[in-house]
Amino acid sequence: MQGSNPFSLEGHAALITGSGRNIGRATALAFARAGAAVTINGRNDAEATAAVVREILDEGGRAVAIMGDAADRNQAEALVKGTQDAFGSLDIVVANAGVRPLKPFLELSEDDWQDIMSANLHGPFHLAQAGLPGMIEKGYGRFIHLSGLPVFTGRYQQKTAPVASKAGLQGLTKGLADEFGVNGVTANVVAPGMIDTTRDWRNYPGDQVHEHAKMIPTRRLGSVNDIAYACLYLASDAAGHINGQTIHVNGGEVMF
Repeated sequence: MQGSNPFSLEGHAALITGSGRNIGRATALAFARAGAAVTINGRNDAEATAAVVREILDEGGRAVAIMGDAADRNQAEALVKGTQDAFGSLDIVVANAGVRPLKPFLELSEDDWQDIMSANLHGPFHLAQAGLPGMIEKGYGRFIHLSGLPVFTGRYQQKTAPVASKAGLQGLTKGLADEFGVNGVTANVVAPGMIDTTRDWRNYPGDQVHEHAKMIPTRRLGSVNDIAYACLYLASDAAGHINGQTIHVNGGEVMF
């Protein structure tokens, strides 16, 4: 336990992919405020990742920006090594980066399928293989994978490939949880419902996002902080016996 606060992340280092904005940014800020040293990562927008680093440093936290795409094994290994070099270890991986393009199933090309699988499934696989040796040596590790409600309901038209990739991520998470729990390493999933984020509205035709809120018992879309705090819990000692599970953050829209 970190002192008297089981939710403290003091002494731990985290890598959060896709953390230049939205859920990734909120999670990075939450982790830094809880005491973690944080690697901010993005594929393209170096300015956004640098801005998150500045925000954390301005609050007295520790952070570095490392650009790279975990879908590429070499870049994933560089992300892990960069974090270890900067902070002495890598204890927490939040696989947040992903893609969810809107495309009818029969129009999916082989390249479309491979790109989606690479971003959503191969990236977390590469990070796990690169990060596990250090976690096993330390006897402590956390993998937190971001999934989504459609994986469990199947209701997400024209997004079959993203749903399939995230279903694979569920399996990867359970496999890691079962194999490495004995080493002090846990793996869990956070499955957001509809979250109020900056997004590509071409993938959400009409007013479906805000109409969606009317069907949620809390009568609101989720916030990025709702997801960030779920990740913070799973990263902390407070969740040390939570392993191979999925935390659904959807306001009660679907109750499992």
